[in-house]
Amino acid sequence: MNRITTLCPKTYNDAQAVGRAIREGIPVVLNLSNVEDEKTAYRIVDFSAGVVFGLQGSIERVTPRVFILSPAQVSIDGGSNKNTNHDPFVN
Repeated sequence: MNRITTLCPKTYNDAQAVGRAIREGIPVVLNLSNVEDEKTAYRIVDFSAGVVFGLQGSIERVTPRVFILSPAQVSIDGGSNKNTNHDPFVN
C-alpha cells in the first residue's frame, strides 16, 4: 500500500467512488461532513459497509461522520469502541 484516499461525498451517487477505491486495494477515509441529509449519510455508510464486507475488508469509525475503510489486505488497528449505544449509525 502506498496511498490512502479521502472521499467527501455530498450525494448517494458519490458513494460509488468508495467501491472503486476499495476494489483497487486503496484504503479510504470517508468523510460524511458534507452530507446534509441524515438518510443519505446512512445510505452511504450502508453501501460502503456492504462493499467492505463483500471484499472481506474492514470499516472503523473515527468520528461520528468520518470512517476508515480498508480492503482485506490492509489491517486497521483502532482499538475497540465500547461506547456505541448512542451511535446513530450502529443498530
